[in-house]
Amino acid sequence: ARDGLPWDPSVYATTVLEQVNSRSVSALRLISFFKQVPEFNEINVQDRITLIKYNLMPLTMLNYTLSYNTETDQVKEAEVDAPWNASILSP
Repeated sequence: ARDGLPWDPSVYATTVLEQVNSRSVSALRLISFFKQVPEFNEINVQDRITLIKYNLMPLTMLNYTLSYNTETDQVKEAEVDAPWNASILSP
């Protein structure tokens, strides 16, 4: 589900918008995964949008929960060395 996505897009982020977009990688990977499911591609576009719209956030939260390391207090995806940087959420 990583096809076409850089390893860690935050490395290439130079603006605030690019930094925010780099944090949507897990969502983009999930959408890429959905597209690889043959049955997903057989339903109409509106139904695909609805499925993604109402399931993306819960699945993203589940992903972060399962990827959270209590010892280091970081979220790390299994195949990614770059930890989630929670500081981008603080003002």
